[in-house]
Amino acid sequence: MWNIEMLSSRKKRGFPEFRGNRQFDPRTDSQLSKIAKHIEDDLEIDAMILTEVDDDGNGSPRRPKSEQLSTIVGKMEPEWQYLLGRTGGGQRIGILWNSKRIEIAAIANLDAPEFEVGDFEEEESDVFHRDPLLTHIKFRKPSGETHDTDILFVGLH
Repeated sequence: MWNIEMLSSRKKRGFPEFRGNRQFDPRTDSQLSKIAKHIEDDLEIDAMILTEVDDDGNGSPRRPKSEQLSTIVGKMEPEWQYLLGRTGGGQRIGILWNSKRIEIAAIANLDAPEFEVGDFEEEESDVFHRDPLLTHIKFRKPSGETHDTDILFVGLH
Protein backbone atom coordinates (compact mmCIF):
# COMPACT_ATOMS: atom_id res chain seq x y z
CA MET A 1 0.00 0.00 0.00
CA TRP A 2 1.23 3.49 -0.83
CA ASN A 3 -0.15 6.69 0.66
CA ILE A 4 0.77 8.81 -2.35
CA GLU A 5 -0.05 12.03 -0.47
CA MET A 6 -2.74 13.92 -2.37
CA LEU A 7 -2.21 12.82 -5.93
CA SER A 8 -4.11 15.71 -7.52
CA SER A 9 -3.89 18.12 -10.42
CA ARG A 10 -5.94 20.76 -8.58
CA LYS A 11 -4.92 20.65 -4.91
CA LYS A 12 -1.72 21.38 -3.06
CA ARG A 13 -0.16 18.59 -1.05
CA GLY A 14 1.56 18.51 2.31
CA PHE A 15 0.10 18.75 5.78
CA PRO A 16 -1.98 21.96 5.98
CA GLU A 17 -3.44 20.98 9.33
CA PHE A 18 -0.10 21.65 11.03
CA ARG A 19 0.78 25.33 11.28
CA GLY A 20 3.91 26.45 9.52
CA ASN A 21 4.22 23.32 7.41
CA ARG A 22 5.02 23.89 3.79
CA GLN A 23 2.62 22.91 1.06
CA PHE A 24 3.68 21.75 -2.38
CA ASP A 25 2.15 22.32 -5.78
CA PRO A 26 0.65 19.37 -7.67
CA ARG A 27 3.25 17.00 -9.11
CA THR A 28 4.86 17.88 -12.42
CA ASP A 29 4.90 15.67 -15.51
CA SER A 30 8.53 14.83 -14.74
CA GLN A 31 7.62 13.72 -11.21
CA LEU A 32 4.73 11.61 -12.54
CA SER A 33 7.16 9.94 -14.98
CA LYS A 34 9.50 9.09 -12.09
CA ILE A 35 6.61 7.58 -10.12
CA ALA A 36 5.58 5.45 -13.13
CA LYS A 37 9.17 4.25 -13.63
CA HIS A 38 9.56 3.49 -9.92
CA ILE A 39 6.38 1.38 -9.86
CA GLU A 40 7.27 -0.56 -13.02
CA ASP A 41 11.02 -0.95 -12.62
CA ASP A 42 11.81 -0.88 -8.92
CA LEU A 43 8.90 -2.18 -6.87
CA GLU A 44 8.51 -5.59 -8.57
CA ILE A 45 4.77 -5.74 -7.88
CA ASP A 46 1.67 -6.83 -9.74
CA ALA A 47 -0.86 -4.88 -7.68
CA MET A 48 -0.86 -2.01 -5.21
CA ILE A 49 -3.40 -0.15 -3.09
CA LEU A 50 -3.04 3.65 -3.30
CA THR A 51 -4.53 6.17 -0.88
CA GLU A 52 -5.15 9.91 -1.16
CA VAL A 53 -5.91 9.91 -4.89
CA ASP A 54 -8.04 12.85 -6.06
CA ASP A 55 -11.04 12.11 -8.26
CA ASP A 56 -10.18 15.08 -10.50
CA GLY A 57 -10.33 13.22 -13.81
CA ASN A 58 -13.10 12.93 -16.37
CA GLY A 59 -14.92 10.13 -14.56
CA SER A 60 -18.37 9.53 -13.16
CA PRO A 61 -19.78 8.80 -9.68
CA ARG A 62 -19.79 5.09 -10.55
CA ARG A 63 -16.32 5.17 -12.14
CA PRO A 64 -14.23 8.02 -10.67
CA LYS A 65 -10.98 8.94 -12.41
CA SER A 66 -7.78 10.71 -11.42
CA GLU A 67 -6.03 12.99 -13.89
CA GLN A 68 -2.59 12.39 -12.39
CA LEU A 69 -3.03 8.62 -11.87
CA SER A 70 -4.23 8.38 -15.48
CA THR A 71 -1.04 10.18 -16.53
CA ILE A 72 1.11 7.77 -14.49
CA VAL A 73 -0.64 4.71 -15.94
CA GLY A 74 -0.31 6.22 -19.45
CA LYS A 75 3.48 6.27 -18.98
CA MET A 76 3.54 2.57 -18.05
CA GLU A 77 3.12 -0.57 -20.14
CA PRO A 78 -0.44 -0.90 -21.50
CA GLU A 79 -1.24 -3.80 -19.14
CA TRP A 80 -1.38 -1.44 -16.15
CA GLN A 81 -4.86 -0.30 -15.08
CA TYR A 82 -6.47 1.32 -12.06
CA LEU A 83 -9.81 1.75 -10.35
CA LEU A 84 -10.79 4.18 -7.60
CA GLY A 85 -13.26 3.59 -4.81
CA ARG A 86 -16.53 5.52 -4.83
CA THR A 87 -16.23 7.12 -1.40
CA GLY A 88 -13.87 9.58 0.22
CA GLY A 89 -14.72 12.81 -1.55
CA GLY A 90 -11.57 14.27 -3.09
CA GLN A 91 -9.28 11.63 -1.57
CA ARG A 92 -10.03 8.14 -2.77
CA ILE A 93 -8.56 4.71 -2.20
CA GLY A 94 -7.65 2.94 -5.41
CA ILE A 95 -5.99 -0.14 -6.80
CA LEU A 96 -3.35 -0.23 -9.51
CA TRP A 97 -2.64 -3.58 -11.18
CA ASN A 98 -0.90 -5.33 -14.06
CA SER A 99 -3.73 -6.97 -16.01
CA LYS A 100 -1.28 -9.35 -17.70
CA ARG A 101 -0.58 -10.95 -14.31
CA ILE A 102 -3.72 -10.15 -12.28
CA GLU A 103 -7.46 -10.43 -12.87
CA ILE A 104 -9.84 -8.35 -10.79
CA ALA A 105 -12.67 -10.74 -9.96
CA ALA A 106 -14.64 -8.24 -7.87
CA ILE A 107 -14.20 -4.81 -6.33
CA ALA A 108 -16.40 -2.93 -3.86
CA ASN A 109 -16.35 -0.33 -1.14
CA LEU A 110 -17.26 -1.80 2.24
CA ASP A 111 -20.01 0.42 3.60
CA ALA A 112 -18.49 1.09 7.01
CA PRO A 113 -20.79 2.79 9.52
CA GLU A 114 -19.57 6.09 10.91
CA PHE A 115 -17.09 5.50 13.72
CA GLU A 116 -15.53 8.39 15.61
CA VAL A 117 -12.55 8.22 17.93
CA GLY A 118 -11.87 10.92 20.51
CA ASP A 119 -13.55 14.27 20.82
CA PHE A 120 -13.02 15.78 17.38
CA GLU A 121 -14.84 18.82 16.08
CA GLU A 122 -13.53 18.34 12.56
CA GLU A 123 -15.84 17.63 9.67
CA GLU A 124 -13.94 14.45 8.84
CA SER A 125 -13.61 12.82 12.27
CA ASP A 126 -15.05 9.53 10.99
CA VAL A 127 -12.30 6.89 11.07
CA PHE A 128 -13.60 5.48 7.78
CA HIS A 129 -14.14 8.75 5.90
CA ARG A 130 -12.98 6.69 2.92
CA ASP A 131 -14.77 3.35 3.14
CA PRO A 132 -12.41 0.35 2.87
CA LEU A 133 -11.86 -0.85 -0.70
CA LEU A 134 -12.19 -4.63 -1.10
CA THR A 135 -10.61 -6.20 -4.18
CA HIS A 136 -10.79 -9.91 -5.01
CA ILE A 137 -7.71 -10.72 -7.10
CA LYS A 138 -6.97 -13.83 -9.15
CA PHE A 139 -3.48 -14.45 -10.44
CA ARG A 140 -2.85 -15.32 -14.07
CA LYS A 141 -0.60 -18.09 -15.36
CA PRO A 142 1.93 -17.15 -18.09
CA SER A 143 -0.59 -18.62 -20.58
CA GLY A 144 -3.13 -15.99 -19.47
CA GLU A 145 -5.45 -18.47 -17.74
CA THR A 146 -6.36 -17.68 -14.16
CA HIS A 147 -4.61 -19.53 -11.37
CA ASP A 148 -6.33 -21.34 -8.51
CA THR A 149 -4.58 -18.85 -6.23
CA ASP A 150 -6.48 -15.74 -5.25
CA ILE A 151 -6.38 -13.14 -2.50
CA LEU A 152 -8.54 -10.40 -1.06
CA PHE A 153 -6.87 -7.00 -0.94
CA VAL A 154 -8.33 -4.57 1.60
CA GLY A 155 -7.36 -0.94 1.19
CA LEU A 156 -7.71 1.31 4.26
CA HIS A 157 -6.63 4.85 4.98
